Amino acid sequence: MIPKFSIITVTYNAEDSIEGTVQSVISQEFKNFEYIIIDGASTDKTLAILNKYDNDIDKVISEKDHGLYHAMNKGIRAAKGEFLLFLNAGDRFVHATILNEVDSRILPKTRIVSADFINVKEEGAVDGRYIQTKACTLNNLKKDFAACHQTVFIHRSVASEYDLRYTILADYKWVVQASSQCKLEAIVHIKTAIVYYLDGGLSARYVKENILERVRLHHELFGRIQVIKNIPNYLRRILRELKRLS
Repeated sequence: MIPKFSIITVTYNAEDSIEGTVQSVISQEFKNFEYIIIDGASTDKTLAILNKYDNDIDKVISEKDHGLYHAMNKGIRAAKGEFLLFLNAGDRFVHATILNEVDSRILPKTRIVSADFINVKEEGAVDGRYIQTKACTLNNLKKDFAACHQTVFIHRSVASEYDLRYTILADYKWVVQASSQCKLEAIVHIKTAIVYYLDGGLSARYVKENILERVRLHHELFGRIQVIKNIPNYLRRILRELKRLS
């Protein structure tokens, strides 16, 4: 039987954060899913920790890769599930019934499901900032990435591979490409937080590169006029990141 979900976690030297992620996945009450770990040949205790859960993880691939999105493409190729979700090391489902809730919102025509998240500063924390996101429609996405990658389930029929020309925002482009193949009724948004998202990803660490890639992505996918319309969004993002880093 084809799994309803493929949950994919990419790791590299994640001994301090991987166990909580694994436990949040394997404790899900909904069991029609596969769990895949793509490890970049970790040199710390990551693999030893994963070995403890050998009976609960469907596949572990550990080998050198060429970066985050290259590893994620390996996950797509290894996955057999109907919907794909990437839950990175340090991120966790909020509770054990999340996959039940997501499954209950999926109709035969559904191709994208997204949800809100809670931004936490430390691994294992449950107190954080609730972040409201928006449905992954093209109208929302052309202004900004109004979603959280770790809360976006993509049906494999509209899932491409990640564009490795983008080193920070390939996940944004991945969602846009999926959305461009969907009618509005195929896109579902759940107005509740389903993931504790551990702050500190690529987008947060490289502010200048993030903005430059964002402009390039908007120009490629939506054209020059949309880039001009998005200038206030770029400025707000820069100010927000500078405030966060100060």
